Amino acid sequence: MQEQIRTNRNLLFIVALLSGIAFLSSGIVILSMPACDPPEIGREQPFVSATDDSESIQIKLEISRAPRLGETAELTLTIIPHDLPAQEVTNSRAWIEAKWKNTTGSFLESRQKTDIPTANILASEKSSWDITLTEGEPVEMHSTIRFTQEGDWEINGVLEMDDWGSIWGYPIRLSVYQDRAGIVGSAAYVAGELEWRKVASLISTATRLESDVPIANHDREADA
Repeated sequence: MQEQIRTNRNLLFIVALLSGIAFLSSGIVILSMPACDPPEIGREQPFVSATDDSESIQIKLEISRAPRLGETAELTLTIIPHDLPAQEVTNSRAWIEAKWKNTTGSFLESRQKTDIPTANILASEKSSWDITLTEGEPVEMHSTIRFTQEGDWEINGVLEMDDWGSIWGYPIRLSVYQDRAGIVGSAAYVAGELEWRKVASLISTATRLESDVPIANHDREADA
């Protein structure tokens, strides 16, 4: 019995080790981080968040990469008017807005979104634009941002039109720290998180087996 437990434990360690090696050899680096955080992955890949193209007005927001703390990233906000109340709509305004959660603070702080003035993360001249919309003609705007606080960030594009009010796009959510960053929800991020959790689970199981060897078995084997 004792020998079987040792064998199972060793096999789990080997599987965890091989999985970790395969994971690292794929180009994904696991950095030092809290156990609840996934590894940095897909950081240099652009990501697009867009509302449905069946909407009267489609809003697309693209970020060039997931920047670490203090690094810059390029934002592209695109407004695509498919169906307007008039052929041309003037007096429209588009802007970038940001929200932040302090994941390094208290539990309540880590759950609460705080509106952050866009000027606090702006690394270029503009984050808002006065625009004229013409049906069927996309309007593209560019901005550069730099995060100055660690935590979870939410970036969104907003359009305001006379008589229509404000229209929000779908936000881009990022995890930003000094030594790592990721775009939450991107395919690469999700795949890396699942693989990382699988390896962590194998290692945790193997460690638990090692610590759970029953002392009573030692006694019974000795008595036998």
